[in-house]
Amino acid sequence: MALASSDQARRRGLPKEKRIYVTVGAGGVGKTTVSAALGLGLAQAGHTTAVLTVDPARRLLQALNLGGATGGELVEVEGCAGRLWAGALHVESALERLVEELAPDGRAAKAVKANRVYRQLIAGEGGVEEIAAVAQLYALARDSRFEAIVLDTPPAANALEFLDAPRRLREFLESRAIGLLLAAAGLESAKRQPSLRSRAVGATTTLLLRVFARATGSQLVGDLASFLEIVARARGQLIERAAAVEQLLREPQTGFLVVCVPDPVGTREAAAVADRLQRLGLPLLGVVVNRVHGQPAAKERGAELSRRLGKAVAASLANRLAANLEYLRALASGEQRAIEELEATLAGTPLILLPELEEDGGGLGALQELGGVLLR
Repeated sequence: MALASSDQARRRGLPKEKRIYVTVGAGGVGKTTVSAALGLGLAQAGHTTAVLTVDPARRLLQALNLGGATGGELVEVEGCAGRLWAGALHVESALERLVEELAPDGRAAKAVKANRVYRQLIAGEGGVEEIAAVAQLYALARDSRFEAIVLDTPPAANALEFLDAPRRLREFLESRAIGLLLAAAGLESAKRQPSLRSRAVGATTTLLLRVFARATGSQLVGDLASFLEIVARARGQLIERAAAVEQLLREPQTGFLVVCVPDPVGTREAAAVADRLQRLGLPLLGVVVNRVHGQPAAKERGAELSRRLGKAVAASLANRLAANLEYLRALASGEQRAIEELEATLAGTPLILLPELEEDGGGLGALQELGGVLLR
């Protein structure tokens, strides 16, 4: 699986001393491939590395020959230089591990997992994947086995929501609204944690519970009451955890990498994402421009090229080949203009250009070669 021409690959590479690398970008730009290549490159450089994808398409695992590893576990990648583990986010497993860690005992953890409101939330309520991903990243960061971690995120709009999730979760848990809800339920300031199912509730409590029921799609007040008790018990720990992840994403050991393709729409979107990251106070390592085409090596053009090719193939085929070569020249020139515009917009931000892989590319050998370009 050979690589296309890499003449345009920049000499400037990513620093190898970071511990957490987060790739962000729009869908369809090869962000998952870049994550896999970066993980392989870090492993080849001698770092014990973990790569986690939160991309629902699971393309990262396919690229690393781990298509069956979708249960949330990390699996060691065979056939690569160095030690590399890869896995895909499994929302239910990640949240269950979080519950087991925060619950006071096994009985309480079992009760949470059986709670119908909790089961409905993990079945697909908006925002739950972000919470699971935050929990998984925190767990990986605390795992001393891994010297480097690569996090592959969803497409740009969702990715930035994910990256901002710790702050939003912390602010929600600290907000007056959740405080009022818990206080109305008798859970915020009570020394004991009474069961709402066994106590009379006032009109305000009933109203708030009904609003919460509509928000979750459940009309079971008893289950909502139990769920509120869970929130009340774990609220302090959840706030601390969210704040810890928020800080982790801003530490010097963390770096963000924006991935795009070399067309005007892609590069302008990458510039906007890079600007948003900087506004959020998240450390930007650089922008990877993926799938760059180099200029064809042939010097002849037009009729001269057709005549030269016509010595080896039929004239009709020679004309089509010459036309394709002109198309590639125009494509490469357009890409170069888009890259120059991006470079001018993000003055001082490192750019790394990666070559286009052939259609059957993406095997370990090709990915390791891309990893070498990323880190050289």
